[in-house]
Amino acid sequence: MRTWRVGTFSMGFALVFLGLFLLLSRVIGLDVHQVMISWWPVILIILGIEILLFLFLNKKETVIIKYDFFSILIIGMLGTVGISFFIFSSVGLVDEVSATITSQDETRNLPELSEVVQPEVKRVVVEASWDDLTVEGTETNGISVFGTYRLNVSPHNETALDKEEYVTFNQIGDTLYVTMNRLPHKNGLHSNYPTVNGTLVVPSNLKLEVRSSGNNIVLRPRLQDADWTIERASYVIVHVPANEDVAVEASRVSHINHDHVEWKTSESELLEGSFIIGEGKNTIRILNAYQLNVFTF
Repeated sequence: MRTWRVGTFSMGFALVFLGLFLLLSRVIGLDVHQVMISWWPVILIILGIEILLFLFLNKKETVIIKYDFFSILIIGMLGTVGISFFIFSSVGLVDEVSATITSQDETRNLPELSEVVQPEVKRVVVEASWDDLTVEGTETNGISVFGTYRLNVSPHNETALDKEEYVTFNQIGDTLYVTMNRLPHKNGLHSNYPTVNGTLVVPSNLKLEVRSSGNNIVLRPRLQDADWTIERASYVIVHVPANEDVAVEASRVSHINHDHVEWKTSESELLEGSFIIGEGKNTIRILNAYQLNVFTF
């Protein structure tokens, strides 16, 4: 008469296979969660083989079955962990946790983009949704966009940025529309909201309208030969050379910082003011902003 302790054989082989999988993971570079997802079905296979072999080899003998509860407990725990990893991986939770642990903040360069302005274009309209935007004037007939963006990355979400993802150009009649898109963001446990600090260089002889979405804008006009208008920005900083012929006008601005600005309070308690450098041939208008800082040099 033989005694069969159910679970002992299975636990031994399960531990052997788990050790082999973990050893191979160190050699070939697998993640631990990938090992746990991959190896746990081996427990069921070993347990089935144990039952079939015992029944085949002991057909003519009387067998006393005893349960090795410790072995069964260990097998149950290993199987539960493996199945849990499988379920969590199926819904993406394992990757989310792994990305959160391994992620880090990085600052990268935006792919530089240039666009030739056609002779019929007289006006440039910019839809600005970036966090920080600097606008500069140039004597050339092209528009250039460059800058940096900061994001939280991990080995699981490493992606390259295409030019079309952050800026697009559309010409309609005599107007060139420049749309600065927000970079793709990711929600979940490992949320990722990239921030952009960009620079837009536009021809100084074209009218410019910047329609902000509440971001910060820095203006650096150079040899300005057309009017600029900035709407709905949060903070606006204007750097004006002392030898320019520019008039700076502010309307419905909460705070204005400049010694030469004569401002008045409207009924809505928002400020209005203006000042002129040189002959004031061209105008920079700031509309519906929170704060305006003007610097001359």
